Parts: sequence; C-alpha cells; structure tokens
Amino acid sequence: MKLIDCFMWEYQHLFRRAVELTAEHALQRVGIDIEDPLALLVGFRPADGRVCIEPETGRFTPAMLEGIDDRAKQLYLDDPESKIMYSASHLHELRHETLRDEARGRAIGEMLQATEPGADLEFFCGRSALVEGFDIYPVLAMQAELVAGVPQLQTAVRDRVPIARSLVHAVVEHVLGLATQALHLPEPGMGLGLPGGDAEGVARSAGERLARSAAVLSGEPMGAEGVFRAIGALATSRYEGTIGRGNLTLCSHSAAATEILVTLKDPVPLRDLRTLRKLLEISAEGLTVLTDGQHAFGLGRVSQDYTPEDESHFSVRIVDNGVWQLDHSDRALMRVEHSIPEIPKPALERSEFIENPVLSSPFRPSLAVISVSVRKASGRMSSRAAGRAHTPCRFRRPESGAVSEASRPSGGWIVSRRTPRSTGSGNASISGAKGGYLGVTPKTRRLLE
Repeated sequence: MKLIDCFMWEYQHLFRRAVELTAEHALQRVGIDIEDPLALLVGFRPADGRVCIEPETGRFTPAMLEGIDDRAKQLYLDDPESKIMYSASHLHELRHETLRDEARGRAIGEMLQATEPGADLEFFCGRSALVEGFDIYPVLAMQAELVAGVPQLQTAVRDRVPIARSLVHAVVEHVLGLATQALHLPEPGMGLGLPGGDAEGVARSAGERLARSAAVLSGEPMGAEGVFRAIGALATSRYEGTIGRGNLTLCSHSAAATEILVTLKDPVPLRDLRTLRKLLEISAEGLTVLTDGQHAFGLGRVSQDYTPEDESHFSVRIVDNGVWQLDHSDRALMRVEHSIPEIPKPALERSEFIENPVLSSPFRPSLAVISVSVRKASGRMSSRAAGRAHTPCRFRRPESGAVSEASRPSGGWIVSRRTPRSTGSGNASISGAKGGYLGVTPKTRRLLE
C-alpha cells in the first residue's frame, strides 16, 4: 500500500496524468514534437493553510511556494482590473474573486519558475476548483525554449480581452480550461481521460481561439466569434466548379494602416460564401478583401507605414481546397487543413532537397516518401505524413533475394508500407512498384528515424 502525504482526493494521480496526456496528444496534433509535458496539481486548503503538490515525489515541493499569499496579493493589487468598481455588489465580489484567483495562479508560475528545477520551464496555470476542501490549480509546464520557438504574438491582452499569443498557447489554455471544468465534476479523475479532451477537438478549439484573438486585435471584438468557421467554410467553397484561392485581410475599417481602394456599398457577411468567393476571385497581389471578421467591407491593402508591433492587421491566405493560413507581417501563425490547425513548418531549402538521397533517388519515390522526408527534415514526421492511406512506415533489413546485389545499397535499409490493397505477402513498395523495394541509405535512415 502506498502512503501519500500530500493527499487531496482519491483520484488525484489519475487526474494529473489525464491532463498530461491530453496536452501531449493535442500539442502533437498541431505539430509540436513533445513528449510528456509536465502537469502538476497545486492545492491550497483554506481551513489550515496547507499546500500540496501532485506528484509529491516530483521535482517541485510545497516548500517552494512559501510566501505565495503575499505575492498573490501584490499581483492582484498591481492589476489595473482590481481598481474597477461594479455597482452590483454580487458582480463586484464575483469579478474580484476571479482576479484574486488568477493572481494566485500567476504567483504559482512565478515561484516555481524561480526554482532550480523550473528555471528552463514556462508555466501555465488554470483557474482553481474546490475539491475535498482544497482549491486545486491545474498547471502545465513546457520547455521555455520550445514555447519561444513557435510563431507567436507579443500582445497578451487587448481592450481587457485575453489574447492567445500562439497556437501552442491556445492549446494549453484550452486544456487547462477543460481541466478546471472537470474538477467541478463529481469524483474527478475516476473516469478515463479528460472530458472533451480528444486531440482533434482540442486542436480545433485552439484554432478558433487564435483566429478569434486575431479578430480582437484587428479592432472588432464583437465580430470575433465564428471567424474560424467562416473562413473554413469559405476555403471549401468553389467558384464556377474550380477550387478558389485568394487573400483576405483582418483589420478595422477605421485603422490608419488600412488602405481602402474599393468600398462596398453594402458590406458582405462572411456567411455569404457565394458573394465573398466572387470578391476573392478579383483579389490579386497587393489587393485583398478587407474584413473585420464579421463582414467584408472593401478591397484594399495594408499601408507600407504599418508597424508590425501594433499587431492589428492579419492576412488570411486561402491556398487550396479547405486549406488556409493565418499570417501576421509575413510570419505564419497557423495553417489550417479542413478545420484542423497546425504550426506552419518552414519550407525545405533547395540544397536540402537536392542532397536528400530519397528525394533525388533514380527510383522516383512516391509522394508518400517525399512527404515523410520533407516533414522529417522540417522537424516532424507522423503516420499521417506517409500518404493519405494513414498507414505506418516500417524499417527492416533487405532479405536475401529481395533486391539484387547491384541495386542494394551497402548497409542500406528497406522502407516498406503495408497497404490493404497489396497482394502476396501484403508488402508493397513505397514507390508503388509491385513486389519491388526502395533501397534507403544509412543517411536517409537517420533522416527518417
């Protein structure tokens, strides 16, 4: 029997692991190569002031949070929102209780990051929930270098509205929100997984959050809801039977950096796909459809005097059927394919393409091999990258007689893909030739692994 000193409730270890796995799978779904992001549960018992951290045998101990009440109080007082008075007493108390709760969450992150084991981590803390007499805060920690390396915005709040700075921030914030909701349920952690925590659902919600933040930053917070879905629907619509492409700019009609060349007499709602698709067809390089996230109000462009630090103008590029990309100042924030967002990957350099033995192979490998190689070279490889059949790639040494000695690379490996349509042993060449195999050199093997 295992004895727990920091006991808060029966299923705390299962709940913490569920939060951890949900974050890991969702981050991997949006293209972040991460394993085991650190999840913590920090509990405060108001009755006697006790502090607990799950896991209790981890790198962080309750002693590291000594003096947290004083720090949380100072953060609350430093928040401009704490100076606002509300005429309705119950609303005033509810709002300020929320601010104090958020201040303690920020204090948790600050104090843990100030410790030696937390020095290279960035901490994210969700809202608390009362479980068995403890105020439980879900916390996620990731390598600070990884977080800093993703495309992101600098603005955290605009007009008192919180901003998702990147797709990673949006994923983490959504997972923490799910964790807080789950803590309000009876016996949190008793069931399997985190309710609502499927990877694709979290990724889609994160994409909505980032697109909504872009609309808020553009100056139209009332038109921010639904912009992600509206652009996705537009990207899947066709113009005269063909796949349409075009550019939109999220911006305010009154912004100084918005150059309106054509003003529409009647603004077009984003849900009017037919009219909006026609507008996209007449947009060209340097001329985009201008929208506030709710209506298209004209055609124009962003002024050359625009200061990127303002973070008020965003570009939406529809590049293929169901595929679109959100950019800011020539920096891609997310790429969305059929409602699933991903972190955009840098294009492969021409020299890398030429030097890659798979891509330059005389065997002329299929797009599945090229997809695997390109994605691995740019920092990501998954089974989804290996063609749309969603079939896994595997490596094995060539069997005797599988390929001729003349065509077998010295010390080479074989890449094969199992496909339901293959015959015989069930193995088909990844290049598509029946019964054949594509030799892969050790250098390519290291690239693919």
